[in-house]
Amino acid sequence: MILQAITKAVPHKGFAQSALRAGLFAVAVQANLASAATFSFAGFSWDQDKTPDILGLIGNGANLGGAQFSAGLPTNITRSVGFENSNPTGSADTGFIALPGYNHTLTLGVQANTQHGLVQTNPVANSPSLFSSAVNLPSGNDGSVARQGISITWSGGRSLANGPGDEFLIYESGSNSTSSEGQMVRVHLTGDGYSMWYYRAVDAFALYSQTTPTGEGAFATSFDLSSLGLPLNTLIDELQIANLQPGDRINTVGTFALSGQVVFSDPNNNLARPSVGNLLGMNPNSTFISTAFDPDPLYIAVTGSLVPEPASGAMLGLGALLLARRPRRRHN
Repeated sequence: MILQAITKAVPHKGFAQSALRAGLFAVAVQANLASAATFSFAGFSWDQDKTPDILGLIGNGANLGGAQFSAGLPTNITRSVGFENSNPTGSADTGFIALPGYNHTLTLGVQANTQHGLVQTNPVANSPSLFSSAVNLPSGNDGSVARQGISITWSGGRSLANGPGDEFLIYESGSNSTSSEGQMVRVHLTGDGYSMWYYRAVDAFALYSQTTPTGEGAFATSFDLSSLGLPLNTLIDELQIANLQPGDRINTVGTFALSGQVVFSDPNNNLARPSVGNLLGMNPNSTFISTAFDPDPLYIAVTGSLVPEPASGAMLGLGALLLARRPRRRHN
Protein backbone atom coordinates (compact mmCIF):
# COMPACT_ATOMS: atom_id res chain seq x y z
CA MET A 1 0.00 0.00 0.00
CA ILE A 2 1.53 3.33 -1.04
CA LEU A 3 0.11 6.33 0.75
CA GLN A 4 -0.26 9.69 -0.91
CA ALA A 5 0.60 12.93 0.84
CA ILE A 6 -2.24 15.36 1.56
CA THR A 7 -0.98 18.93 1.48
CA LYS A 8 -4.08 20.98 2.21
CA ALA A 9 -4.24 23.09 5.35
CA VAL A 10 -5.90 21.55 8.39
CA PRO A 11 -8.80 23.69 9.70
CA HIS A 12 -9.39 23.81 13.44
CA LYS A 13 -11.85 26.67 13.87
CA GLY A 14 -15.43 27.01 15.00
CA PHE A 15 -17.49 25.95 17.98
CA ALA A 16 -18.93 22.91 16.27
CA GLN A 17 -15.51 21.41 15.50
CA SER A 18 -14.15 22.22 18.96
CA ALA A 19 -17.21 20.82 20.70
CA LEU A 20 -17.17 17.71 18.55
CA ARG A 21 -13.51 17.05 19.30
CA ALA A 22 -14.05 17.60 23.00
CA GLY A 23 -17.06 15.29 22.94
CA LEU A 24 -15.17 12.61 21.04
CA PHE A 25 -12.35 12.79 23.55
CA ALA A 26 -14.81 12.41 26.41
CA VAL A 27 -16.25 9.32 24.74
CA ALA A 28 -12.72 7.98 24.22
CA VAL A 29 -11.89 8.39 27.89
CA GLN A 30 -15.07 6.55 28.91
CA ALA A 31 -14.36 3.79 26.39
CA ASN A 32 -10.85 3.29 27.76
CA LEU A 33 -11.42 3.27 31.51
CA ALA A 34 -11.12 -0.52 31.75
CA SER A 35 -7.99 -2.38 30.70
CA ALA A 36 -7.74 -6.15 30.64
CA ALA A 37 -4.43 -6.55 28.80
CA THR A 38 -1.81 -4.23 30.30
CA PHE A 39 1.88 -4.84 29.61
CA SER A 40 5.08 -2.95 30.43
CA PHE A 41 8.54 -2.55 28.95
CA ALA A 42 11.37 -0.04 29.47
CA GLY A 43 9.41 1.83 32.12
CA PHE A 44 6.21 2.34 30.12
CA SER A 45 2.86 0.54 30.38
CA TRP A 46 0.14 0.21 27.76
CA ASP A 47 -3.11 -1.58 26.96
CA GLN A 48 -2.57 -4.23 24.29
CA ASP A 49 -6.19 -3.94 23.14
CA LYS A 50 -5.37 -0.47 21.74
CA THR A 51 -2.45 -1.65 19.59
CA PRO A 52 -2.86 -0.82 15.87
CA ASP A 53 -3.22 -3.94 13.76
CA ILE A 54 -3.21 -2.99 10.05
CA LEU A 55 0.22 -2.44 8.49
CA GLY A 56 1.20 -0.93 5.15
CA LEU A 57 4.52 -0.55 3.33
CA ILE A 58 5.88 2.79 2.06
CA GLY A 59 8.36 3.33 -0.75
CA ASN A 60 8.13 2.96 -4.55
CA GLY A 61 9.56 6.42 -5.17
CA ALA A 62 6.76 8.32 -3.43
CA ASN A 63 7.30 11.83 -2.09
CA LEU A 64 5.39 12.19 1.17
CA GLY A 65 5.42 15.47 3.02
CA GLY A 66 8.71 16.46 1.38
CA ALA A 67 10.42 13.13 2.18
CA GLN A 68 11.62 11.39 -0.96
CA PHE A 69 11.26 7.61 -0.70
CA SER A 70 13.33 5.12 -2.64
CA ALA A 71 12.27 2.54 -5.16
CA GLY A 72 10.87 -0.71 -3.89
CA LEU A 73 9.42 -1.59 -0.50
CA PRO A 74 10.74 -3.09 2.75
CA THR A 75 11.44 -6.80 2.27
CA ASN A 76 12.64 -8.28 5.57
CA ILE A 77 11.85 -8.60 9.25
CA THR A 78 14.23 -9.28 12.13
CA ARG A 79 14.73 -12.58 13.90
CA SER A 80 12.47 -13.24 16.86
CA VAL A 81 13.39 -11.37 20.06
CA GLY A 82 12.51 -11.75 23.74
CA PHE A 83 10.06 -8.84 23.92
CA GLU A 84 7.39 -9.71 26.52
CA ASN A 85 8.91 -13.18 26.85
CA SER A 86 8.49 -15.22 30.04
CA ASN A 87 11.31 -17.69 29.31
CA PRO A 88 14.68 -16.06 30.13
CA THR A 89 16.53 -19.06 28.69
CA GLY A 90 14.85 -18.63 25.31
CA SER A 91 16.39 -17.42 22.06
CA ALA A 92 15.51 -17.09 18.40
CA ASP A 93 16.96 -20.57 17.93
CA THR A 94 15.26 -22.33 20.85
CA GLY A 95 12.01 -20.35 21.00
CA PHE A 96 10.19 -18.08 23.44
CA ILE A 97 7.15 -18.30 25.71
CA ALA A 98 4.84 -15.28 25.78
CA LEU A 99 3.85 -13.61 29.00
CA PRO A 100 0.25 -14.61 29.89
CA GLY A 101 -2.15 -12.86 27.53
CA TYR A 102 0.53 -11.25 25.38
CA ASN A 103 -0.18 -11.36 21.63
CA HIS A 104 3.12 -11.36 19.71
CA THR A 105 1.28 -11.15 16.37
CA LEU A 106 0.78 -7.43 17.04
CA THR A 107 4.50 -6.73 16.74
CA LEU A 108 5.29 -4.94 13.51
CA GLY A 109 7.49 -7.71 12.09
CA VAL A 110 4.81 -10.35 12.50
CA GLN A 111 2.18 -8.03 10.98
CA ALA A 112 4.52 -7.39 8.03
CA ASN A 113 4.97 -11.14 7.61
CA THR A 114 1.30 -12.14 7.84
CA GLN A 115 -0.09 -9.18 5.90
CA HIS A 116 2.64 -8.64 3.27
CA GLY A 117 4.86 -11.72 3.26
CA LEU A 118 8.06 -10.13 4.61
CA VAL A 119 10.43 -12.81 5.93
CA GLN A 120 13.40 -13.27 8.23
CA THR A 121 16.92 -13.78 6.98
CA ASN A 122 18.04 -15.53 10.20
CA PRO A 123 18.18 -17.83 12.05
CA VAL A 124 16.46 -19.54 9.10
CA ALA A 125 16.46 -17.75 5.75
CA ASN A 126 13.07 -16.84 4.22
CA SER A 127 11.14 -17.88 7.31
CA PRO A 128 8.22 -16.27 9.17
CA SER A 129 8.64 -14.97 12.71
CA LEU A 130 7.60 -17.33 15.49
CA PHE A 131 7.59 -14.62 18.17
CA SER A 132 8.02 -10.84 18.53
CA SER A 133 9.97 -9.30 15.65
CA ALA A 134 10.64 -5.93 14.02
CA VAL A 135 10.69 -4.59 10.44
CA ASN A 136 14.05 -3.88 8.80
CA LEU A 137 14.06 -0.34 7.38
CA PRO A 138 14.99 0.20 4.64
CA SER A 139 15.36 -2.87 2.43
CA GLY A 140 19.06 -3.72 2.44
CA ASN A 141 19.60 -2.03 5.83
CA ASP A 142 21.44 0.98 4.38
CA GLY A 143 19.56 4.14 5.23
CA SER A 144 22.43 6.31 4.07
CA VAL A 145 21.35 5.69 0.48
CA ALA A 146 17.69 4.61 0.73
CA ARG A 147 14.50 5.59 2.51
CA GLN A 148 11.47 3.35 3.09
CA GLY A 149 8.83 3.07 5.77
CA ILE A 150 5.67 1.56 7.15
CA SER A 151 2.20 2.79 7.97
CA ILE A 152 0.11 1.45 10.82
CA THR A 153 -3.57 1.95 11.63
CA TRP A 154 -6.46 0.42 13.57
CA SER A 155 -9.14 -1.99 12.45
CA GLY A 156 -12.78 -1.12 13.04
CA GLY A 157 -12.44 2.55 12.09
CA ARG A 158 -10.87 3.48 15.44
CA SER A 159 -8.95 6.72 16.01
CA LEU A 160 -6.49 7.94 18.62
CA ALA A 161 -7.38 11.16 20.47
CA ASN A 162 -4.86 13.86 21.36
CA GLY A 163 -5.34 14.27 25.09
CA PRO A 164 -3.15 15.57 27.91
CA GLY A 165 0.34 14.06 27.89
CA ASP A 166 1.75 11.45 25.52
CA GLU A 167 -0.42 9.22 23.32
CA PHE A 168 1.84 6.51 21.87
CA LEU A 169 5.24 4.84 22.03
CA ILE A 170 7.49 3.44 19.35
CA TYR A 171 9.63 0.50 20.45
CA GLU A 172 12.68 0.06 18.22
CA SER A 173 14.82 -3.07 18.39
CA GLY A 174 18.46 -2.35 19.18
CA SER A 175 21.66 -4.37 19.37
CA ASN A 176 22.78 -2.54 22.56
CA SER A 177 21.79 0.28 24.90
CA THR A 178 23.77 3.05 23.18
CA SER A 179 23.15 2.38 19.47
CA SER A 180 19.80 3.99 18.71
CA GLU A 181 18.97 4.41 15.02
CA GLY A 182 17.41 7.33 13.21
CA GLN A 183 13.69 7.23 12.51
CA MET A 184 10.93 9.80 12.03
CA VAL A 185 7.15 9.72 12.36
CA ARG A 186 4.10 11.57 11.08
CA VAL A 187 0.37 11.02 11.60
CA HIS A 188 -2.81 11.31 9.57
CA LEU A 189 -5.64 13.36 11.03
CA THR A 190 -8.93 11.47 10.84
CA GLY A 191 -10.79 12.77 7.79
CA ASP A 192 -8.09 15.35 7.03
CA GLY A 193 -4.41 15.81 6.14
CA TYR A 194 -1.03 14.75 7.53
CA SER A 195 1.11 16.29 10.21
CA MET A 196 4.74 17.26 9.69
CA TRP A 197 7.47 14.64 9.91
CA TYR A 198 8.85 14.65 13.44
CA TYR A 199 11.93 13.31 15.22
CA ARG A 200 12.35 12.62 18.91
CA ALA A 201 15.35 11.05 20.60
CA VAL A 202 14.80 7.86 22.58
CA ASP A 203 13.51 7.97 26.17
CA ALA A 204 14.59 4.59 27.55
CA PHE A 205 16.11 1.19 26.82
CA ALA A 206 15.49 -2.26 28.32
CA LEU A 207 17.09 -5.63 27.65
CA TYR A 208 15.11 -8.45 26.12
CA SER A 209 14.50 -11.57 28.17
CA GLN A 210 16.70 -13.97 26.19
CA THR A 211 20.03 -15.76 26.36
CA THR A 212 21.49 -14.79 22.98
CA PRO A 213 22.46 -12.42 21.54
CA THR A 214 23.36 -10.73 24.83
CA GLY A 215 22.89 -6.98 25.13
CA GLU A 216 19.96 -6.78 22.72
CA GLY A 217 16.84 -4.90 23.73
CA ALA A 218 14.40 -2.22 22.65
CA PHE A 219 14.47 1.57 22.78
CA ALA A 220 11.25 3.31 23.81
CA THR A 221 10.31 6.73 22.43
CA SER A 222 7.14 8.37 23.71
CA PHE A 223 5.21 10.91 21.61
CA ASP A 224 2.76 13.68 22.44
CA LEU A 225 0.60 14.51 19.42
CA SER A 226 0.67 18.16 20.46
CA SER A 227 4.41 18.17 19.65
CA LEU A 228 3.48 17.30 16.06
CA GLY A 229 1.37 20.46 15.90
CA LEU A 230 -2.04 18.93 16.64
CA PRO A 231 -4.58 20.77 18.81
CA LEU A 232 -6.01 19.07 21.86
CA ASN A 233 -8.83 16.57 21.11
CA THR A 234 -7.74 16.10 17.48
CA LEU A 235 -8.17 12.52 16.23
CA ILE A 236 -5.65 10.54 14.17
CA ASP A 237 -6.20 7.27 12.32
CA GLU A 238 -2.72 6.40 11.01
CA LEU A 239 0.98 6.60 11.88
CA GLN A 240 3.83 6.49 9.40
CA ILE A 241 7.42 5.61 10.35
CA ALA A 242 10.46 5.96 8.09
CA ASN A 243 14.22 5.99 8.44
CA LEU A 244 16.10 9.25 8.61
CA GLN A 245 18.88 9.94 6.13
CA PRO A 246 22.19 11.78 6.62
CA GLY A 247 20.98 14.98 4.96
CA ASP A 248 17.86 15.36 7.12
CA ARG A 249 17.80 18.25 9.56
CA ILE A 250 15.72 19.46 12.50
CA ASN A 251 13.96 22.76 11.80
CA THR A 252 15.80 24.82 14.38
CA VAL A 253 19.04 26.77 14.11
CA GLY A 254 21.82 25.02 16.00
CA THR A 255 24.17 22.07 16.02
CA PHE A 256 22.15 19.17 17.45
CA ALA A 257 18.51 18.83 18.55
CA LEU A 258 16.79 16.11 20.59
CA SER A 259 13.43 16.69 18.89
CA GLY A 260 11.63 18.73 16.28
CA GLN A 261 10.23 18.93 12.78
CA VAL A 262 12.28 17.07 10.19
CA VAL A 263 13.13 19.03 7.04
CA PHE A 264 14.83 17.71 3.94
CA SER A 265 16.95 20.64 2.81
CA ASP A 266 19.21 23.11 4.58
CA PRO A 267 20.17 25.78 2.03
CA ASN A 268 21.84 28.01 4.63
CA ASN A 269 23.62 25.10 6.29
CA ASN A 270 22.64 26.26 9.79
CA LEU A 271 19.95 23.81 10.91
CA ALA A 272 20.48 21.25 13.67
CA ARG A 273 21.21 17.60 13.09
CA PRO A 274 19.16 15.02 14.99
CA SER A 275 20.91 14.15 18.26
CA VAL A 276 21.39 10.45 19.00
CA GLY A 277 19.95 10.99 22.49
CA ASN A 278 21.10 11.45 26.06
CA LEU A 279 20.78 8.00 27.62
CA LEU A 280 23.73 6.71 29.64
CA GLY A 281 26.67 6.16 27.30
CA MET A 282 25.29 8.40 24.54
CA ASN A 283 26.74 11.73 23.46
CA PRO A 284 23.85 14.14 22.86
CA ASN A 285 26.20 16.44 20.95
CA SER A 286 26.50 13.95 18.14
CA THR A 287 24.34 12.62 15.35
CA PHE A 288 23.88 9.17 13.84
CA ILE A 289 26.82 7.52 12.11
CA SER A 290 26.31 6.44 8.50
CA THR A 291 25.39 2.87 9.52
CA ALA A 292 22.72 3.98 12.01
CA PHE A 293 19.99 5.09 9.60
CA ASP A 294 18.40 1.64 9.47
CA PRO A 295 15.89 1.44 12.35
CA ASP A 296 13.97 -1.71 13.23
CA PRO A 297 10.54 -0.60 14.51
CA LEU A 298 9.15 -3.35 16.72
CA TYR A 299 5.88 -2.29 18.36
CA ILE A 300 3.47 0.65 18.58
CA ALA A 301 2.09 0.95 22.11
CA VAL A 302 -0.87 3.26 22.69
CA THR A 303 -0.93 5.10 26.01
CA GLY A 304 -3.71 7.53 25.05
CA SER A 305 -7.42 7.02 24.41
CA LEU A 306 -9.01 5.42 21.35
CA VAL A 307 -12.32 6.53 19.91
CA PRO A 308 -14.59 3.75 18.58
CA GLU A 309 -15.79 3.68 15.00
CA PRO A 310 -17.70 6.93 14.29
CA ALA A 311 -20.83 4.98 13.29
CA SER A 312 -21.13 3.51 16.79
CA GLY A 313 -24.03 4.35 19.01
CA ALA A 314 -21.83 6.50 21.21
CA MET A 315 -20.87 8.70 18.26
CA LEU A 316 -24.45 8.98 17.08
CA GLY A 317 -25.54 9.94 20.56
CA LEU A 318 -22.86 12.61 20.74
CA GLY A 319 -23.96 14.04 17.40
CA ALA A 320 -27.54 14.25 18.61
CA LEU A 321 -26.35 16.08 21.71
CA LEU A 322 -24.47 18.66 19.68
CA LEU A 323 -27.45 19.19 17.38
CA ALA A 324 -29.68 19.72 20.37
CA ARG A 325 -27.32 22.43 21.65
CA ARG A 326 -27.35 24.47 18.43
CA PRO A 327 -28.79 28.01 18.77
CA ARG A 328 -32.41 28.11 17.64
CA ARG A 329 -33.79 30.77 15.33
CA ARG A 330 -36.34 32.99 17.01
CA HIS A 331 -39.66 33.31 15.17
CA ASN A 332 -41.59 36.58 15.49
